Amino acid sequence: MALGLLGDLYQRGWRDPTKIHLPSAELAILITDAKASLAKHLKISPNEIEVISDLNLGFHLGISGLLHSNSRLIHSAVDRQDIFAIARAHQNNGGEVQVCNCDLTGVIDYAAIKPSDKNVIVWQSCNRETGVKQSATRALENISTTGSKIFADMTFANFRSEPPVNWSTALWDATSWGGPKGIAFLAIRNGVNWVNPLPHIDMERVSNGFSIPLFLASVVALENSNKDFETDSLRILELNKRVRGFVAANIPDADIAGNIEDSDPRKLSISFLYIQAEELLRNLEKSGYLVDSGSACSAADLAPSHVLAAMGILTHGNIRLTFRADMTIAIVDQFLTALKTEIELARLD
Repeated sequence: MALGLLGDLYQRGWRDPTKIHLPSAELAILITDAKASLAKHLKISPNEIEVISDLNLGFHLGISGLLHSNSRLIHSAVDRQDIFAIARAHQNNGGEVQVCNCDLTGVIDYAAIKPSDKNVIVWQSCNRETGVKQSATRALENISTTGSKIFADMTFANFRSEPPVNWSTALWDATSWGGPKGIAFLAIRNGVNWVNPLPHIDMERVSNGFSIPLFLASVVALENSNKDFETDSLRILELNKRVRGFVAANIPDADIAGNIEDSDPRKLSISFLYIQAEELLRNLEKSGYLVDSGSACSAADLAPSHVLAAMGILTHGNIRLTFRADMTIAIVDQFLTALKTEIELARLD
């Protein structure tokens, strides 16, 4: 996002929109219009949206607000650590927790869930580490009429993905469509029995202490992403397929997480046998390429990726790639040449 635009939004968004002055009233209208645009793109009602300044808080509000002492919280083995933490707290308070497993492709076994009106189910739209997507229809069709409550984790889903038809609460992260950090969007479905789990004394459903400029910037980023969505998606898919094909053909003993047909092409996770991720990442950085890892690649992080472990694939020698529409085939090919060289050298040692 252009720094000039963000600077302009900070100039316009510092006022208090609840005041009666004309600039404040104009800002209030701008916020209302931005919420309407956001709701249109996410296909929910504007009055269901709450703007959250902290993503971790969004998980807590979205899930804990549905829980009761006798609820059964059901989540998957590949969910975010924030969700594991909420599950531990619920269990420590006497609640019941069930963890659903997944297969080698990362597809979660939601079919293992026994229908019950006690269920609070965490449904993951897309895994932020591997890009593996879950089918809402396939996953939840057997429990759509049982009274179960569903929290939809949309934090890495593209903005055109929709939560399950019977969702109760949902959470989006603005960074998933190129927006700024520090802004998330919690949706609380109209008519759902949701109670704010935090102490509060006013009539606001959720505290509105968020950055107005960052909120407005996130909506601008969403609108801009929508303009070239189809073209950008095809370009990113081509790059993802290119990397998958090269690794499969040229680098033996490699585990590629998930199938391209069931994955968001923006992310790709690959693990290499006999490779130390920390060393590989440092050598790639020297060649000009910054990649991430889901491996236990430092002394400060001794636990391997719980996502890769749950899928049953290699947890060491892992790299995680993020594809953007401005990347070129030439850049990707240069990276693949460097990757192959570094792995061959490492395996010779």
